[in-house]
Amino acid sequence: MEEIIAFNNKAGQKLYCVLHGPEAGNTGKRSLVIMLNSGLLDRVGPHRLYIKIARMLCRQGFYVFRFDSHGLGHSEGELVSGPSVLNFVKIENGLFVEDTLEAINCLSQKVDPEKIFVTGLCGGGVTSLLAADIDKRISGVISLDPPVYIDSAKEDYDVNPLVAKIALESPLKKIFNLKYWLKLVSFKINPLELGKMVFVVIKEKTRKKEGSDNYEGFGNPLNRKFVNAFTSYVASKRNILFITGENDFVAKEFKYKFQNRYLTDKHKEWSEVLSVVNANHEFHSLDSQQILLEKISNWLAIQNNR
Repeated sequence: MEEIIAFNNKAGQKLYCVLHGPEAGNTGKRSLVIMLNSGLLDRVGPHRLYIKIARMLCRQGFYVFRFDSHGLGHSEGELVSGPSVLNFVKIENGLFVEDTLEAINCLSQKVDPEKIFVTGLCGGGVTSLLAADIDKRISGVISLDPPVYIDSAKEDYDVNPLVAKIALESPLKKIFNLKYWLKLVSFKINPLELGKMVFVVIKEKTRKKEGSDNYEGFGNPLNRKFVNAFTSYVASKRNILFITGENDFVAKEFKYKFQNRYLTDKHKEWSEVLSVVNANHEFHSLDSQQILLEKISNWLAIQNNR
C-alpha cells in the first residue's frame, strides 16, 4: 500500500509525502521508518534509492514515510536563492529538523507506531541525528554518508587540504623506494602537483585549529552541532548506525574528522559504522545498493525486536 498524504509544518506550509504500508497479513510491531531528504533532492532520492529502501522495508513489515521538506519536491515553501552551498550550510545546521518533528507528530496520529526510526543520505543523515537528539520518541537512527563538516562557500585553496594530506600519505611511505624516485625524476609523477599538495598541507598546519592531528583542522570546519547531537543522543542509550561508501570522499572525512576521534569505546555499545565496498556517495551501482539494503534490513530487524 502506497498512499499520498500531506500535512502542514509550523510555518503553515503544506508538505507532501508518500506513506508505504506493510504487506497484508503482517502481524509484527507497528514500526515506522521516516526517510529524510538527501540534500536538495526530493523524496525519491538519488537513483530512486529511497523508493527501493521503502519497498524493501515494507516487505519486512515496516511502515515507511518519504516526504519532502519545505522548498523541495512538491512541498510548499522556498529555499534561499544563490549557490547551492548556502542551503547545504542551512541543512547542516538543522534547516529541516522542525519539518521532521512535525512529520513524526503527523504519523504518530495516523499509524500509532510502537517504534520510530529515522534515516537519510548525506544531509538527510545529519537531519536524522539532529532530530533524534531532540525527539526521544525516535528509537534509532541510520545515517547514510553524513557530511560531518560545515560546507564553505569560500575556497582558500585550489586543492582541498584533506585531499592533499591523504594524497601525501602514499609518497611518504615510499620515500625510500628507488622505483618511486625514478618515476619522480622521469616526470611520471608530476612534481608540481606534489609540491602543491605539500604547500597546502604546510599552510593548513600553520593554522591554529583544534584537532589537526585527527584531520579536523583540514578542509571545511567540523560541524559541532553534529558532534554535540551525537554525544547527547548516545548518552540517552539509543542506537545509531552509520553507513558509508568505501569510495566516497565524504566517508574519508567522516573517518578522519569524526569517527577516529568521537566514536570512542564508551560509545561503541550504542553506535556502529559499516562500509559498503566499492560504493560512491549515492550508492549508484546495483551491487552497492543491494549491500546497502541488506545492512539496513539486518540492523532494523535487530533494533525492532529489542
